[in-house]
Order: sequence, then C-alpha cells, then structure tokens
Amino acid sequence: MNQEMFSPKKILPIILVLILTAFFASVILKTEKMTVSEEHLETEKTEITKGLHGGKLFQKDGFAVEITIYEEGIPPEFRVFIQDQGKPVNLNAVELSVELKRLQKTDLIRFSKHDDYLVGDQEVSEPHSFLVKIMANYQGKKYEWQYDSFEGRTEIKTEMAKRAGVVIEKAGPIFLKNTLEFSGEIVLNTDRIAHVVPKLPGIVNFIGKNMGEYVQTGELLAVISSRDLAEAKREYLEAVHHHELVKSVYQREESLWQKKLTSEEDYLESKHSLEEAIINNNASRQKLSAFGLTDQEIDLVISSAGKNLARYEIRSPLSGVIIEKDLSLGESVKDDANVFVIADLSTVWASVNIPARDLASVLPGQNLTIHSEELAGETVGKIIFISPLVGEKNRMAKAYVLLNNSRKIWRPGIFIKGKMNSNGIKVPVAVREEALQTFRDWDVVFLNQGNIYQAQPVTLGRKSAGWVEIQSGLEAGMNYVAKNSYVIKADIEKSGASHDH
Repeated sequence: MNQEMFSPKKILPIILVLILTAFFASVILKTEKMTVSEEHLETEKTEITKGLHGGKLFQKDGFAVEITIYEEGIPPEFRVFIQDQGKPVNLNAVELSVELKRLQKTDLIRFSKHDDYLVGDQEVSEPHSFLVKIMANYQGKKYEWQYDSFEGRTEIKTEMAKRAGVVIEKAGPIFLKNTLEFSGEIVLNTDRIAHVVPKLPGIVNFIGKNMGEYVQTGELLAVISSRDLAEAKREYLEAVHHHELVKSVYQREESLWQKKLTSEEDYLESKHSLEEAIINNNASRQKLSAFGLTDQEIDLVISSAGKNLARYEIRSPLSGVIIEKDLSLGESVKDDANVFVIADLSTVWASVNIPARDLASVLPGQNLTIHSEELAGETVGKIIFISPLVGEKNRMAKAYVLLNNSRKIWRPGIFIKGKMNSNGIKVPVAVREEALQTFRDWDVVFLNQGNIYQAQPVTLGRKSAGWVEIQSGLEAGMNYVAKNSYVIKADIEKSGASHDH
C-alpha cells in the first residue's frame, strides 16, 4: 500500500474539513432550536418581582397586585393580595378576573373577597401551564398585566417532529369491545347449606354420622336425651287426655240439654271447658313441632307414652356432606349449639371481583367462563347475583356465578379467574395506548397546536385492543400525539420542566 496516502500533509486537511462540518451542523441545529423558542426566551428575560406572600407582584401607579396559586391541603386556587400606595384596599371595591390561555382552551376565573385576599371561583386544574392575563378595575381605573407560566411544554418545528415519527391525531369516541377478566375464588353455595341445631338442651347419647360423610335428607345424625322434651311430651299427653275427658263431658251435657234434662248453664260451662282443652292441646302440639318433631313423630307420642319421652332425634334437613361437626358422646349441648353443618356440594359459587368501571358491562344472567390454574380446569356458569355495594378501598363489587359441581371438582377456597366477552360500550373520548406517558406523577398525553406540545394529565378508564378510554382531562376533538410520544417527553425533560407559581 502507498504510504504517501497517510502522510501528515494529506491527513490534516481531511481532519479540518470534518471538524468544520460538525461545528456548522451543531450551529444550525442550535439556531433552529433557538428560533423555535425565541418568543419564550424573550419572556424569560422579563423579571417578575416576588411579593410578600411569595406570589408574582405587578404594580402600576402605586396600585399593586400580588397573585399566587395556593394548593396546600386543598385543590389549587388563585389567591390575590392587593395594595394601593402601600396600604391594603377595600377588596369589595376591586373587580378582578384572570384569563388562563391554555394550549387548546381558555379559562376565565372571577374573584371575590375572602379574609384579606381575593380568591378565585374555580379550581386551577393541572397542568399549571398557561398564558396569564390579569384584569383589574379599581376606583374607575383599569389595570392589565400579562405573564406566562409554562410547565411540561416544548416547541418543535413540524418538519423536525415528522422526521422523528411524531403522529398527530384527534381524540374522539370509540367503541370498546374486549374480554374482561376478573379474579375470585370458589365459595359454598349458601342456598344449599344447613346449620343443624338441637333446638333444646340435652345429653348426647348417640352419634350416627361423622365429618366428611354423605347423608340423605331425613337421615339420623345423633340422639340426645332432653328433659325439656320429656316435659313437653308429658304436657302434650295430659292435654290430649284432658281434651278427651272434657269432650265426653260436653257431648253428654249437650245431649241432656237438648232433652231439657240439664240447665243451659251446665251445657255452656262444658262447652267452654272443651274449647279450653282444644287450645291447650294445640299449644302443646305446636311446642313439640317447634322442637323439630314432625306430625308423624308427634302422633307417635301417644302410642309410645310408656317409652323414653326424653329421646330426641337429630336428623339431616338436606342431602349433602358433613363439613362441620361439634358434639361428642356424653356431652351436654345447648339448644342453640351448631352441632352439624351440612353442605350440598353438587353446586358451588364462584365469587368474582368486578371493578366499578366494568359494572355496566356485567349483568345477572350472563355467562362467565371460570378457569383455575390450580386444577387446570375450566367451566361456564351463569351470574346469579351482583352485590349493589362497591368496596370502599378496592372499588369492586362481588358477583356470584352458579357452577355445576356434580363431579366435585370445584372445591371452596380455590382461586379462580373469570372471563367474559363484553357486549362493548361506546366511550366519548379515547386515545391510542401508545400515546400515554408519565410526567411527574401523572398519566399524560401530549396536546399539540402548531409547533407547541403540552403534557396534559388524564384519568384513564377501560382498555381495549390498543385503545384507552379517557375519563377526564381530554375533550373530543383535541389534537394529541398518537405515536412516538416519547420523543416529546424526552424534549420536555431535556429542557427542564418546572412547577413554579
């Protein structure tokens, strides 16, 4: 290779050309950016005096207006302090309004007296990025000042933005249709649970069933010996025998009275005794019924009068599995003791958590697909009930899905996922999901007007197929950066976003 090609005399001019090219390119880019920001650099040169309350102070002919945004523990609001010739003025004599020219809209705030300052009639919503115009009227004189207070804003020429891939679109309505997913767990079907209580105290003599066993409706679970039952049966037997006695007396007195062989008074007295006996008989029978005895068992009391009147049989009120048992042989149980809990597990419920934002799309009667990763199983059930209450902390409502569990696969306590295809809903404002960025502690999109870009905080709603519902912060028809919004964020962060009031 020819070494003359790398001689210092030939390399030096090439290096000089490269350095000069890089220098002029940087100058051109810098000049372009300075031209874009020319108006704002001019504004920054204007010094604004700080007032006694830390706000911006404006003065003319001795009339002084200090304006500040107060936001400690309350929504941001404008507070204005006014003096004339260094002395406080009658604030009721001052007419004041402030015009906030934002990127795509203008807010007009009016003021009224509060303590020793004027306060605005509306919240100063974020972002606090606007051109401020102060208009005051005092003692027939009009005053006007203007300043800008920008944050989260930058300017980029259209050509530069296009080269960076920035795409502008209008926010507007969209039809969201997607798959909704919910978390939850399998729970017992509370319509198919029986809590078995003795209804009267006694001593446990026999236990026929234990935990986990399957029982049929009416099957004997346990037997207790109860003094209260024996006493109730005795009262019933006495009532029955007394009723039979007074009934025969009444029948005899009625026959004699019809033959004019007895007085009407004796007849009426026997009739009254019969009515009392009937009442006592019915009351004693109902007492046994309240203890859980069937009509057939009560009828048997008469025929088994000589047998054990204290025997009380506890039977299953439904078919199912014994999931709780709390009694032992020989122990004394109370009349409100929960001795057995029986659950019919042929059906169970899936309890799923529905976020408040999805409640409009979830209705009773709809089908929900239930999936369990633990069981690697899936089934479909119908929503039977949605709680009208939304949790204060998690902002969710409970929905219950009835599941067929004839194979006993779905065990209460298992975590599940619920999934359904929503019928879709039209939302008034939505943006592309890729348009979203974070700025400070906000979710934002970047508004656009000409060469100006502004970070705009938004409240997000539902998401679907690359689109996001905007619940607040953005209106339909506003221009926003739909693609490559990170370019705008980077430019704002490079310039240094401020929050100075």
